[in-house]
Amino acid sequence: MFIQQLPFVKGVFDALFTQSKGEPFHKLLSGFRQQLQDGGAVTRTASKLMEVLDSLHVAKQNQLQQIGLQKLVTAWLNSDSTPEMKSGAFSLLQKTGFVSKGNDGIRLSGKFNGWS
Repeated sequence: MFIQQLPFVKGVFDALFTQSKGEPFHKLLSGFRQQLQDGGAVTRTASKLMEVLDSLHVAKQNQLQQIGLQKLVTAWLNSDSTPEMKSGAFSLLQKTGFVSKGNDGIRLSGKFNGWS
């Protein structure tokens, strides 16, 4: 706590202790945001903290979505995947609008632009 210049308060200690026990960090952040929101009168500092927590949550959610999409595409294109796996992955990609199947073959959606 000292090295990271965190305040020596029970809430910070409990959060660090819980994190060391393996509880997912996003649950800790969500809990912290909920405590700020339930704290009554929202101060300027609490409002800014909630904005930062919201941006972290959205960034993590986007990262998880991208990882899931990459795994779907990999399962669909992987030659080692079973036909059922390929069919299921393709079906999910179609339902989410990332690929479409027309008379002239399969088309990838523009949603894939910007992938690195």
